[in-house]
Amino acid sequence: MFHFSFTKAALVAFSICQIFSGNCLAQNTSLRLQTAGDTLNGFYVNVYEGNQLRITRSEEFSIKLFNLDLSTTATIDSWKGEKWTGNDTLITLTRNSYIKEF
Repeated sequence: MFHFSFTKAALVAFSICQIFSGNCLAQNTSLRLQTAGDTLNGFYVNVYEGNQLRITRSEEFSIKLFNLDLSTTATIDSWKGEKWTGNDTLITLTRNSYIKEF
């Protein structure tokens, strides 16, 4: 089972930054998370600043998996959650994913 969580604190890295004297300072913004999608097509997470949509995409991630000697590889494209739990600061997406190569 893949378990993928977003937290508001982790989103600071995605915040709009201003550069002063070579330093990147994250703005104190009101970021919030909201799930999108449905049970048929899968769930993913959108990021809002106030009521303005800032980050959206059609999936959560794509990943290439491999064992240590690279003799077996697998790719998961456009992974989305089958279920979600959470609120506007923490969302956890879950899905049982069978990977036949492993």
